[in-house]
Amino acid sequence: MEVVRTPAEAAAYWAMRMNASPCSPNDRAAFEAWRAESEANAAAFARVERALGKVDLHVSHPDIIALAQGIAESTQRRRFGPYTVLALVASTLLCVVGIAALIRSPEWPGANIVRGSAPLTYETATGERSSLRLADGSTVTLNTRSRLEVDFTSLHRTLRLKSGQALFEVAHDVDRPFVVEAAGRRIVATGTAFDVRLDAAGVQVTMIEGHVSVDEIAGDGARAQREPKENLEAGQQLIAAFGQPVAVNPADVARTTSWREGRLVFRNDRLEDVLNEMNRYSDIQLIAADDPVLRDLRISGVFDTGGTASFLLALDTAHSVQARQLENNHILLLR
Repeated sequence: MEVVRTPAEAAAYWAMRMNASPCSPNDRAAFEAWRAESEANAAAFARVERALGKVDLHVSHPDIIALAQGIAESTQRRRFGPYTVLALVASTLLCVVGIAALIRSPEWPGANIVRGSAPLTYETATGERSSLRLADGSTVTLNTRSRLEVDFTSLHRTLRLKSGQALFEVAHDVDRPFVVEAAGRRIVATGTAFDVRLDAAGVQVTMIEGHVSVDEIAGDGARAQREPKENLEAGQQLIAAFGQPVAVNPADVARTTSWREGRLVFRNDRLEDVLNEMNRYSDIQLIAADDPVLRDLRISGVFDTGGTASFLLALDTAHSVQARQLENNHILLLR
């Protein structure tokens, strides 16, 4: 009998088991107990999650196609017993981890795991995007400068967005609601897709499909009972600006989620607001001169995240806005 010994091999096994059908509450409890045993276990499973998320998004990559063909040829030539099959699956997932580690283009970013954290914490740097496949089969895509805590047990699925933006594609589990907490707001779902953004202005929740409930929570995690619970449907957006009443409006879903493809869409937006959005994705910071007319200039267009040079060229061409290089990676915009 073959025994899974190393954290990496065990992580590969658990990635297979947690996505198998059926996966019982006992399976989940055993997995959580294994992951909590050591930092090495948690880190190994996080690597497998990140790798599988990248593979899902890039199944046409030549390295992944070659790996799949090699596995297919091996399974056609040989007959395996049940334990050898388990080892093959574990080895395959470990190869996937290796492939993902070799790919470093902007389309293959990986969230960093903060070691020693409990619950697990994932974060992205400036300009990074990362797709994570969670133990329950849900997928989370983190945007630039984001930080997310993931706390799963056999009884609950709780995630806390500490900063930035994330898009959640939730695996249905009626016994374990999927809860996202962000700046005093709690979003509860069982199976749906939605985008949550947390910034200096407040919290924004955009529904892509399905429905969620959103309510206010007190500091101890209990419901605050200060505002009525909002139920959001696909195509709606909730804006909870700090110090302002909650507003629910129709959502421009394509625009809100365009960051997943590395694009930013602006439609008659103020230049000052456009600069704030562009600056999220780059270490080069754009600032408008102290000129009300310039700051209120209306901008429309589609730009690459982090595409500072092309954005400045478009401003100069369409609006005669000039750029002046300052110190510390700052650029001043002038009429």
